[in-house]
Amino acid sequence: IPPAASAPDLALRSPRRFDLVKQSEDYMRAHLEAPTTLMSLCKALHISERPLNYGFQEVFGVSPMAYLKTLRLQAVRTQLQQADPET
Repeated sequence: IPPAASAPDLALRSPRRFDLVKQSEDYMRAHLEAPTTLMSLCKALHISERPLNYGFQEVFGVSPMAYLKTLRLQAVRTQLQQADPET
């Protein structure tokens, strides 16, 4: 996952987008295993697609769905690393 822009810099530019991305990230992490689409994410956050896309591009440099895919892959990687090789 690309590093987030520094909080002070981002807060000066667009605090609403930063909050929106934070809420989206929290929702994504809480629902990693659920089938999530961009539309369902927007409905859960009561926002349209455009500000969500702009926010993720500004903060992470990727789309919301690309970010979700990366989160899921990292979660699987972590589970595999913690798994017992005997089982």
